[in-house]
Amino acid sequence: MYAGVIVPQAPPIATLPPHAGVDRTQRLARKGCARAWRPLARKYRPSVPVGLRFKDLEPGSASQDHLVLCYVAPAKGGTFAQAVLPNAVPI
Repeated sequence: MYAGVIVPQAPPIATLPPHAGVDRTQRLARKGCARAWRPLARKYRPSVPVGLRFKDLEPGSASQDHLVLCYVAPAKGGTFAQAVLPNAVPI
């Protein structure tokens, strides 16, 4: 995990088409995680390919802000054989 991102509350669910609140949250989560990753990638230049992932701690809820945890995973599946960032601790 390298960041936590707050995705603001979506408009009332009644004003959105089906799944729009979930789609919006996922889109904003991806953007927030990518934005948080850029300076780390520039500074530390990971020597292994990574894929950005996130975990929404309030999935499916459009009535409150979402805390999204951003983490990296191996770009091609499997597990990491070395740390991606200095002082990284696997979770």
